Amino acid sequence: MVKETRRVVAAGEPWSRARVGPRAAPRSPERSAAMRSEETVLARLPRTPPAEPTRPAPEQDPELAKATASTRFDTESRLDPAAGDAPRRLLGALPRLALHGRGAEPAEYDLRAVIGEGGMGLVRDAVQLSIGREVAVKTVHPNQRDNRHVVSDLLTEAQITGALEHPNIVPIYSLGCDDEGLPLIVMKRIDGAVWSEVLRDPAHALLSGAGEERLSWHLAILGQVCRAVHFAHSRGIVHRDLKPANVMIGAFGEVYVLDWGLALHVDPATGAARTSTASGTPAYMAPEMVETARAPITARTDVFLLGAILHEILTGRPPWAGSKVSEALAQARACAPSEALVDVPAPLAAITRRAMSAAPEERYASAEALRLAIEEYIRHRGAASLAAHAERSLAELRELVAPTHDEDVADEDHPRRDESRIHGLFGECRFGFDRALAEWPESQVALKGRMTAYLLMIEHELRARRPGAAAALLDELDVPPPALVDRVEALRRALAHDAARLELLEREVDVNAHVGTRQRVFIFSCVFLLLWNAGAELLARTTVYRAEYLAYGGLNTVSLVFLVGLWWRLGATELRSTFNRVYGMAFSATAGSTMLIWLALGAAGTPFTWALALANVPQIVGAATVAFGIDARMRWLPVVYIVTGALGLIWPEHVYVWAAASSLVGMLVVIKAWQLPRPEVVRSRDLH
Repeated sequence: MVKETRRVVAAGEPWSRARVGPRAAPRSPERSAAMRSEETVLARLPRTPPAEPTRPAPEQDPELAKATASTRFDTESRLDPAAGDAPRRLLGALPRLALHGRGAEPAEYDLRAVIGEGGMGLVRDAVQLSIGREVAVKTVHPNQRDNRHVVSDLLTEAQITGALEHPNIVPIYSLGCDDEGLPLIVMKRIDGAVWSEVLRDPAHALLSGAGEERLSWHLAILGQVCRAVHFAHSRGIVHRDLKPANVMIGAFGEVYVLDWGLALHVDPATGAARTSTASGTPAYMAPEMVETARAPITARTDVFLLGAILHEILTGRPPWAGSKVSEALAQARACAPSEALVDVPAPLAAITRRAMSAAPEERYASAEALRLAIEEYIRHRGAASLAAHAERSLAELRELVAPTHDEDVADEDHPRRDESRIHGLFGECRFGFDRALAEWPESQVALKGRMTAYLLMIEHELRARRPGAAAALLDELDVPPPALVDRVEALRRALAHDAARLELLEREVDVNAHVGTRQRVFIFSCVFLLLWNAGAELLARTTVYRAEYLAYGGLNTVSLVFLVGLWWRLGATELRSTFNRVYGMAFSATAGSTMLIWLALGAAGTPFTWALALANVPQIVGAATVAFGIDARMRWLPVVYIVTGALGLIWPEHVYVWAAASSLVGMLVVIKAWQLPRPEVVRSRDLH
């Protein structure tokens, strides 16, 4: 919606405000609006009677109403002086905007209810039909269609506002004319309230989120107004009518500076605007706005108006609150220091007085400089607020990290511990207290709160057995408590001892530890036995020598000696693993039991061919132990030994061949098994 206020002023007479027109009767100033347009009727001699009767604004202090209406005493064009008769040429060049219900061609805009009405202008709610966008359309009031000054002013406002594309300035979507040749301004529709209404009503809905920080809220609004004004100054435009009534605050906190109808272009060479008559709102006017010969209109004139807004924020009243035009103008001309600022915080009072200095050169050099001064005050004033917010986070943090009743249970075993929330709260505490101390290094609340937050987190990290995190927090303290430093070091030593024990346990249960050594020993043994048995078969076929108990017994003896030496050589490293010891014992037990079998069978007079075949029994037992107790990939190895042993008993005349085949096939089976995925390794993190 759009709300537009018209004020009709007669010089020397009591001030009054025209009625406010909302979307539909009964009209109320509390309705949301897209734009607050303060238009001014020229007070001329002879004076033209107003187009409509004036009425007092509802819920407005009558004395203030007399001093806060815009007035204009000039007739100059406010476009760039080089533009000449630009408004007339512009009006002739405007495109026609097709309106719904007027003409046969497709309509672009559907005009709806009047939501703002005054003596010179009319604002309607509308819909841009092509894209379904709700807009506000402003045009000349029907009673002023023949007033060329009103038409020129509307075009001037459209051109100036359209040239200022800024987040805090209402955007102009289009400028055209209707079928009667009157200008139409299509602008953004805003839902919100005029700032002056919010200032008058401490219980306004827009202040619901401000709480006790209403002053900071209003100062933040002023900061955004300063940004918009500074941007306009960078484009060579001064506003000349800045006041809360010309600022709209959207429902979501958007801030818009309105009513650029009195704006002037400044000369880039001098930084001053050319004007010869007074214009503005007397309750806020700078001295040079009343007496144009006193000083030129410059960007510092707007700085004065911004200071006047700050005055109203702090005191509840504009600086010049005369009941008549002449009284307000006399106060503005004198520009005496305001006595109402005596009860205002000293830093803000100083900022206001400097911005409202009678001499322009003594004011802030720019709207941005004024904004930065206000922000500096807010930062210092906000230190306590930051610390208070951080203390609320600290209270929640203290509750979350409080020690559990069962001290024997580690913190990480308690599902109620929300580590993400804990660290988030600590971050809020650290940020809030650090920011507060940056603005107020002597703040005892922030100093104590910061230390408390760190101590709570260090205790939490120690209980969670995270000495690295605790040490990092201690390093951020200027003077770390010695007791906590000692506890961190003690925890580190304890964890190092535990880690050593876990590493030992991991080696003990790791089936893959030193697997390369095992593989090399097994392959070497299989190759050696393959060659030995193949050589025995060859010698037996040539009748040169037949290897029996003596030869194979010697072989077993050498094997046992080799195994003992291997154990002695590798015992400190490879055989430290439980699995390696099992492998070694299985290998040694196989060789030893084979020797015992041969001794028993030899003493009983059993043929050696049978004894050699029966030697597979210890190998079957050893392979089965490894396959079913350690590494399931070896499950086919005992099958190989069973088959070759059975073949040796069935065909004893080829027993050397079966023995050689047992070594060869067993080696191939094991090599193939090694290519399969290894068993899962037990790691220390699984045992922690």
